[in-house]
Amino acid sequence: MTEHNRIPARQIIVYGDCWPVTIAVAHLVRRFMPGCNCETAYRQPVLLQQLRRKPEAILILCLRPREHLFLFYSLRQILPDYPVMIISDELFFSDRV
Repeated sequence: MTEHNRIPARQIIVYGDCWPVTIAVAHLVRRFMPGCNCETAYRQPVLLQQLRRKPEAILILCLRPREHLFLFYSLRQILPDYPVMIISDELFFSDRV
Protein backbone atom coordinates (compact mmCIF):
# COMPACT_ATOMS: atom_id res chain seq x y z
CA MET A 1 0.00 0.00 0.00
CA THR A 2 1.33 3.44 -0.86
CA GLU A 3 1.71 6.20 1.68
CA HIS A 4 -0.27 9.42 1.34
CA ASN A 5 1.91 12.47 0.77
CA ARG A 6 0.79 15.17 3.21
CA ILE A 7 2.99 17.87 1.66
CA PRO A 8 0.82 20.35 -0.27
CA ALA A 9 1.13 20.05 -4.03
CA ARG A 10 3.17 22.78 -5.67
CA GLN A 11 2.17 21.88 -9.22
CA ILE A 12 -1.15 20.61 -10.52
CA ILE A 13 -2.17 19.71 -14.06
CA VAL A 14 -5.89 19.74 -14.89
CA TYR A 15 -6.85 17.82 -18.03
CA GLY A 16 -10.33 17.56 -19.52
CA ASP A 17 -12.30 17.44 -22.73
CA CYS A 18 -14.96 19.93 -21.61
CA TRP A 19 -13.34 23.33 -21.24
CA PRO A 20 -15.93 24.87 -18.85
CA VAL A 21 -15.43 22.03 -16.36
CA THR A 22 -11.65 22.09 -16.76
CA ILE A 23 -11.49 25.87 -16.29
CA ALA A 24 -13.82 25.70 -13.26
CA VAL A 25 -11.69 23.02 -11.58
CA ALA A 26 -8.49 24.96 -12.34
CA HIS A 27 -10.08 28.11 -10.89
CA LEU A 28 -11.01 26.26 -7.69
CA VAL A 29 -7.48 24.89 -7.39
CA ARG A 30 -6.00 28.37 -7.82
CA ARG A 31 -8.49 29.84 -5.36
CA PHE A 32 -7.96 27.32 -2.56
CA MET A 33 -4.26 26.64 -3.19
CA PRO A 34 -2.79 30.04 -4.08
CA GLY A 35 0.81 28.87 -3.72
CA CYS A 36 0.60 26.16 -6.37
CA ASN A 37 1.19 26.36 -10.10
CA CYS A 38 -1.93 25.10 -11.89
CA GLU A 39 -1.92 24.43 -15.63
CA THR A 40 -4.66 23.15 -17.91
CA ALA A 41 -4.49 20.84 -20.91
CA TYR A 42 -7.15 19.89 -23.42
CA ARG A 43 -5.22 17.61 -25.81
CA GLN A 44 -3.34 14.42 -25.02
CA PRO A 45 0.03 15.50 -26.56
CA VAL A 46 -0.02 18.67 -24.45
CA LEU A 47 -0.87 16.63 -21.35
CA LEU A 48 2.02 14.23 -21.94
CA GLN A 49 4.39 17.15 -22.53
CA GLN A 50 3.34 18.79 -19.25
CA LEU A 51 3.71 15.49 -17.37
CA ARG A 52 7.25 15.08 -18.72
CA ARG A 53 8.16 18.65 -17.76
CA LYS A 54 6.65 18.35 -14.26
CA PRO A 55 6.96 14.77 -13.01
CA GLU A 56 6.10 15.81 -9.43
CA ALA A 57 2.78 17.45 -10.38
CA ILE A 58 -0.58 16.04 -9.36
CA LEU A 59 -2.88 15.19 -12.26
CA ILE A 60 -6.60 15.99 -12.09
CA LEU A 61 -8.63 14.37 -14.86
CA CYS A 62 -12.03 15.92 -15.60
CA LEU A 63 -13.27 13.01 -17.70
CA ARG A 64 -15.84 10.25 -17.71
CA PRO A 65 -13.74 7.09 -17.40
CA ARG A 66 -15.88 4.91 -19.67
CA GLU A 67 -15.68 7.49 -22.48
CA HIS A 68 -11.87 7.71 -22.31
CA LEU A 69 -10.90 4.12 -21.66
CA PHE A 70 -7.89 4.11 -23.99
CA LEU A 71 -6.50 7.29 -22.44
CA PHE A 72 -6.79 5.80 -18.95
CA TYR A 73 -5.02 2.60 -20.02
CA SER A 74 -2.24 4.50 -21.78
CA LEU A 75 -1.73 6.77 -18.76
CA ARG A 76 -1.72 3.76 -16.46
CA GLN A 77 1.12 2.21 -18.43
CA ILE A 78 3.08 5.48 -18.74
CA LEU A 79 2.56 6.67 -15.15
CA PRO A 80 2.07 3.64 -12.89
CA ASP A 81 2.69 5.43 -9.55
CA TYR A 82 1.55 8.92 -10.48
CA PRO A 83 -0.95 10.69 -8.17
CA VAL A 84 -4.20 11.15 -10.11
CA MET A 85 -7.61 12.49 -9.13
CA ILE A 86 -10.68 11.92 -11.32
CA ILE A 87 -13.55 14.40 -11.33
CA SER A 88 -16.65 13.40 -13.25
CA ASP A 89 -20.34 14.14 -13.22
CA GLU A 90 -21.04 10.39 -13.51
CA LEU A 91 -19.12 7.50 -12.02
CA PHE A 92 -20.30 3.92 -12.11
CA PHE A 93 -18.94 0.98 -10.15
CA SER A 94 -17.78 -0.50 -13.46
CA ASP A 95 -15.62 2.62 -14.08
CA ARG A 96 -12.85 1.31 -11.82
CA VAL A 97 -9.45 2.32 -13.15
